[in-house]
Amino acid sequence: MVNLEIENLLQQVLIKLEHIISLMPKDGEQYEKNFQYIDNSDLIRLLKISPRTGQEWRDRGILPHSKIGSKLFYKLSDIEQMMMKHFNKKVNL
Repeated sequence: MVNLEIENLLQQVLIKLEHIISLMPKDGEQYEKNFQYIDNSDLIRLLKISPRTGQEWRDRGILPHSKIGSKLFYKLSDIEQMMMKHFNKKVNL
């Protein structure tokens, strides 16, 4: 009886693990980009913006961020999405 209960529990765990694995990206590079972070000073250097501009983007919700203690972090994929969303094509006059 106990062995059957343990076997059923293990089967349920296996099903859940298979589901989690199926949700993970297949492309290793894309997976990596989704989990790469830079801190606030790197963001400022990378985009050549002022600290105040970064603060404004955070306040307005333009760029998602995480805060651990007093340090701010940004996902590279979020930065890329923000840049693509606000990208303006050159207009030939």
